[in-house]
Parts: sequence; C-alpha cells; structure tokens
Amino acid sequence: PVVSKPKPKPKPKPTTKQKPDAAPVVRLNSIKHNRKNKQVEVVQAALKKEFRSFDYSSGPGTFGHRTKAAYAKWQKKLGYTDKNATGIPDLKSLQELGKKHGFTVRVQ
Repeated sequence: PVVSKPKPKPKPKPTTKQKPDAAPVVRLNSIKHNRKNKQVEVVQAALKKEFRSFDYSSGPGTFGHRTKAAYAKWQKKLGYTDKNATGIPDLKSLQELGKKHGFTVRVQ
C-alpha cells in the first residue's frame, strides 16, 4: 500500500506594512481670507470637528466670512482677547488646531 503524504499547507504571504496616511500639511501663508485651496478645506474640517455648528458646505475650501468667524471663535477658545481673535490664522493658533485635529503646519 502506498501512503501519500498530505500536501503541505501553503505558507501565508508576508503582510506588507502599510504606512499610515501622512498627516495633511497646511502652509500658514495659504490660509488667508478669500483664498480657495485644499489646505483651507483641511482647516475647515478641523473647525467643524471643534464647533459642530460651523457649516462650510456652501464654500468648501474657501476662506470666507463663515470660516473667519469660526476661526475667531477658535482663537477665543485658546484665550485670545477680542482684539487679537481676528479670525486670521497665526502660527500658534494654527499649530494648536493642527495638533488637536491631525495636520501639520508649515510656515512656507
């Protein structure tokens, strides 16, 4: 009698380590009033997470009056006074928003 050996199970393919998606990069000089770009949309998404009432659906990616008002609210939350909570991102407030909501800020 011939006894056949069971076929060896195929070795599992090694899993490739996937790099986690890199954090979006936002350049400070790209986040200005009346600008339209993907970086503004990253900031808007972060502000939406911060303030659920913020609605930028009418101008995604456009830094208009709603985004400016929401950003001023963010600055006040950080302790800026009314005079300094202009709604225009400065390096410190933008970095804080980025730390909290997963994007990196670059100056240039």
